[in-house]
Amino acid sequence: MPISEFTTYGVTALVGVSAGLAFGAADATAHRWLGYASGVLTTIAVVVVAFALGSPAPWIGPVFALVTVPITLLTAAGVLRSHPGLLTEPYWRRVILLAFHRSRVDSVTGEQSEHSAGAG
Repeated sequence: MPISEFTTYGVTALVGVSAGLAFGAADATAHRWLGYASGVLTTIAVVVVAFALGSPAPWIGPVFALVTVPITLLTAAGVLRSHPGLLTEPYWRRVILLAFHRSRVDSVTGEQSEHSAGAG
């Protein structure tokens, strides 16, 4: 019994949410590599299934990406609320900063660690 295309895309979206949560929450854990590895393994599994299904479900990749990316940003904005570069920012501003200015946000931590190292 073949699986309907709608069901395939629904499952793909749910798996995309799972991968997005793994990627987004990875920055807040001590073992970041576990979160990233989980997201990467999920992505690899989706790619393998997409190639196996082929033409019956051609939109698996775009559906997965369109779900994973926003969930990653929304999760990271919530998890990194105590980050020094995002401490005073409201939630939606953190989302925008993480989406478009991630290197600047990460550099705030580097600058603060340099100042604290020089003070000691």
